[in-house]
Amino acid sequence: MSIVKAVPPMKPREFLLQMAVADLFGTMRNTVLFNFQFGGGEMDVCCITKAGYVREVEVKCSMADWNADQHKDKWKKGGWCEKQRAKVCEFYYAVPSELLDRVPDWIPPEAGLIEVSWFQGSYARFRAEIRRPAKRCSKHKLTEQEWQGICRHLYYRHRSALTSRHLDLLRKHYAEAATV
Repeated sequence: MSIVKAVPPMKPREFLLQMAVADLFGTMRNTVLFNFQFGGGEMDVCCITKAGYVREVEVKCSMADWNADQHKDKWKKGGWCEKQRAKVCEFYYAVPSELLDRVPDWIPPEAGLIEVSWFQGSYARFRAEIRRPAKRCSKHKLTEQEWQGICRHLYYRHRSALTSRHLDLLRKHYAEAATV
């Protein structure tokens, strides 16, 4: 008799797919950041290897979301993506299993593909696997100055989040005090 109860698959959400990608690249081996501002744009998942190379993962949960990506300014010639690509050594799209066989024609051949699927092992979760490895498009290694900029950005992002949570707690406290 199995102790593990079957859990129905969850609908893919961006954060759940991001977590699966983070598990794939290993948060103990690499620095993995979500919704990270880099090179003038935002990466859904930014993975920085211990050697200082940057991988970008764009997470797409639906076909409409994936197709809308081709019309964004970042892909146009001269856009921030062109400058950012000089610092990104590998680029991937992470998509749910049901989208993997419907890869749009406009996806560049050097872009890798990551399949994110529902997995039921000792516990239910999303699991990511590389289905098409990305071709290295840059040999850029982060400089000390770039690392310092990333650390500074993360410090202020963390501080801002803490301040926001603190203000929410204060608002809640004063709202409760006003009703007493």
